[in-house]
This record gives sequence, C-alpha cells and structure tokens, in this order.
Amino acid sequence: MTSKTKVISGAFLTIAVVAAILSYRIYEKSNPVVYKTNETLQLEFGVPVKVVKLERGELALTEKFTGTAEGISEAVVVADLTQKIANVLVKIGKTVIKGEALVELQKKSISNMSLKYEQTVMAYNDARLDLERMKNLYDTGAIPKQTLEKIQLKYDMSKSNLDAINDAVFIKSPISGTVTEIFVKEGNNVRTGMPVTKIVQTDRMQIKLNVNETEISKINVGQKCIISMHGDEAEYEGYVNEVSLSANPMTRNFEVKVIVDNPNNKIRSGMFVSAKIIIDQKVDVLMLEKEAVINQDGDQFVWIVSIDSLLSKKNIITGLSDEKYVEIISGLEQSHMIVLEGYNNIQKENQKASIIN
Repeated sequence: MTSKTKVISGAFLTIAVVAAILSYRIYEKSNPVVYKTNETLQLEFGVPVKVVKLERGELALTEKFTGTAEGISEAVVVADLTQKIANVLVKIGKTVIKGEALVELQKKSISNMSLKYEQTVMAYNDARLDLERMKNLYDTGAIPKQTLEKIQLKYDMSKSNLDAINDAVFIKSPISGTVTEIFVKEGNNVRTGMPVTKIVQTDRMQIKLNVNETEISKINVGQKCIISMHGDEAEYEGYVNEVSLSANPMTRNFEVKVIVDNPNNKIRSGMFVSAKIIIDQKVDVLMLEKEAVINQDGDQFVWIVSIDSLLSKKNIITGLSDEKYVEIISGLEQSHMIVLEGYNNIQKENQKASIIN
C-alpha cells in the first residue's frame, strides 16, 4: 500500500468515527435515559421497613433520683473519760454485737474513778465465792435467811462496781454492726467525748434522696425502689420508708429515705447511688416499643403492614410507659405487624411495604 493510499484510508476511518460519535449524541438527545428516584422505586417495589408485634408483659413507671447511702443505724463511739489506750480490740471490717468491747483503756489510775480495777475484780470474786458458800449453808439450815441476804447484798454491790469499772475500762459498741472507722491506736491518750470508733449496721442500708416539690407528690411510703451503683451491675430492691412532710428551707427539697437489704455489704456508707422509685406498675399488659409510636397534632398512631404488604395508619390510645415500652390500651391487636423503623419514608396509605427484618 502506497503512502497516498494510507492517508486516504486514515481519513475515511476518522470520518467514520466522527460520524459514529455524532450519531450516538443525536440518539442520546432523542432518547434520554430516565433515572428513577427513591420515591419512585419505593412506590414500585415497596418501602423497606422493620416490623414488630405487640408483646405482653409488665410495665413500671419510675422516677430516678440520686442519693447517699448510710447504715440504717450508725454510731460514733466516744470515750467516757480521760485515759491512755491499752489495746484496740477490733479492726476495720470486723462485725461486732451490741455490748462487745472495742477498746481497752489502761486499768491503773483510771481518772474520776475511786476504785482500782484489780481491787474491784478481787472484791467481786471474793463476794461470788462467799455467796456460793452461804447458799450451800443456807440449804442445809446452817445459817438463817438474814445472813444469806447480807451476803447477797454484798455480792450485788461488788458486781455493780465491777460492771461500772468494766464500762470505764472497756469502751463497748452501743449497736450491732460493722467497724467502719477506728480513730485511735494503742498508746494514744483519749479525752472524754473523743471519738474512738464508728460502727455501722451494714446488713440493711438507708438511702437519703432529695426530691423537689414537683415530684414529691408522686412518692409514698411503701413504694418499691431499685438501687444501683456505678461499677456494679447488680441491682438491689428496697422500699420507701419515710417521706419528709416539710421542705429543707435552704434547698426547697424534701428528704425521702429508702431502706434496702445489703447482704453482701457491697453498698457502703457514704456511697453515691441511683434510685428508681416505682411510681406505678402493671402486669400482663399489651405493650409496644415506644419508637413505633408517632405523635402528631395531639394524636398517636402507628403504621401497620397488612397480609398483602400494604401500609395503613392505625390510631391508638396508650397508657403507662417506661424507658422502652408503652402500654397499648386500644387500637391494635397482637396479630398486627407494626412498623418500627422506616416509617419516615412512607408517602401514603396503601403503599406497598418491603419487610426487611
């Protein structure tokens, strides 16, 4: 092929390509591509929706508050006289009973006491032995009743003296509970009225809540309460034990006290806790997830999907609700398939639905 022939062939090829492009452009203008919108596609194939059915269960209306935990009974134990500590008999965390010795003071030269400890113990032991002997003699008729009564009186006086000096030497717990704080150690000098230990009854705790004036009317003695704490997944059930009749003049809040069992001692005195008081409660009710309910102009309705996949509105009447569910009083049946997600894309009733559960 000569050079002239190649040039002519190239020119014809170029003209052919240009002609083809021009023809295609003319065709595009004459036959434009029509792209369907989401709305058009949804009308044709159905609105994608997620559906749920009514459930039957229990609903509780609650009000949430925060408060501080403390023992249902607490006592800061103080010294009754001035003296040096001989021995601390307990440790933090120890469970004690009422009357159990917590701290022992030195037994010599007890201030404000005329009796010495050792002398008092000896006098008591002597009186106890004398009384035992005299009772035996009286039982055999060897001594008259008057003699026995004198010995009994001597014993009673010595026991009273021993009890008094023991109360002074041994600082005892006024309540049963757990030692939560110890303020002294061996060798310390204590003065009258100085704190020695703190005892808290921890098997049951008291939660103090501050409730404002708009909510206090909902709170009544005996209402159930659920206690929870940060970092603890467990919940503890208690009840409202006391509702203040007057507000704090500074905060204008009312104090509410909740009692809760604390078997594992996980709730500790001074802890910050959350409390959900159950204001109202219903069992065996029809309920629906709240997200499915639409509120509009004072009315409530839901979208339901029929057996033939068509959408329609249903007006409803609701009742009690919690954080997730709402009670359905009327308007729905358990067989209804109710739109939970996707109703924002519904354009009209009798539109087709595409269930994507």
